[in-house]
Amino acid sequence: MWTTRTHGAPNEPRAMAAPQGERQIQSPWAGPGVPATATDERRFVGELEHLVGGRTAPFRRLELTVMMTAFRSGVALAELLGQAPGIDPRRLLAAYRAVEERRSLAEHAWDAIANDPTPETFDLFRVSATPLLPVLISGLVRARAEPEGFAFEVDAASDAVSQTTVRVLALETLLSDDLDVTRRIELGSMLCDGGANSAWNLPAYLPARVGTLMPVRLEALIGGTVEFPSARPRPGRAR
Repeated sequence: MWTTRTHGAPNEPRAMAAPQGERQIQSPWAGPGVPATATDERRFVGELEHLVGGRTAPFRRLELTVMMTAFRSGVALAELLGQAPGIDPRRLLAAYRAVEERRSLAEHAWDAIANDPTPETFDLFRVSATPLLPVLISGLVRARAEPEGFAFEVDAASDAVSQTTVRVLALETLLSDDLDVTRRIELGSMLCDGGANSAWNLPAYLPARVGTLMPVRLEALIGGTVEFPSARPRPGRAR
C-alpha cells in the first residue's frame, strides 16, 4: 500500500459508507479515527519542529502519505512515531512544509483574483490558484471569453467560496467541541469520508490548512497518486 517514490500525493480516506465501487482501506495507525482539528494540526507540527530543531531532510512519497494519514486519523505525533519508529521526523517536517508552501501560494493566488476580478489579474494568477479550486477556475476560464461580465462571475465564485468555507469551518468547530465519540466519528465522516460529497471535497471549499486537503487538490499541488487509508483504525486497535 505504501510507496517510496518521491514527490507523490495521496488519495483520500474512503468513506464509512463509501459510494458503490469505492475501495475502503483501514488506517494502519491506532488512534481516535476522526480527522485532526486545526488545533491538533498546529500541535502536531509544533511538536515536530521542536523535535527536529527545525531541521529537514528530503522527503519521499512515503512520508507524505504517513503524514496525511495521521491527519485523517487524528493521530498525535508521539503516537505516530511510537507505531512507526522507522519514520524520519525531519522528512515529515519537509513534507508538511512543501505542501503548506504550495497550498499557501494557491490560496494567495485566489485571493488576488477575488480582490481584483479583472481578466488581466485572472490570467496572471489562475494557474497558481487552480490546484485548490479547479472546478471554479475552469468555469472562470470559460467566462473569460465574455470580458464585460467577467467581474460578476468572479464575484459570484468568490461568494460561493466564502459561504462554503464558513459552513465547513462550522463543521470543524463542532468536531473540536463535541466530546461524544459517536458524534465525532459522524462529523469526521461528513468532513472527509464521503467521497465527492465530503465537505472538504466541495468544489467551492478553499482549504485553509494542509490537513484538509483531499486527493485531487493534493495531487495537483504535489503531483502523483497514492491512497490514503480510511480514518478508521484497524479492528482491535481503536482506543
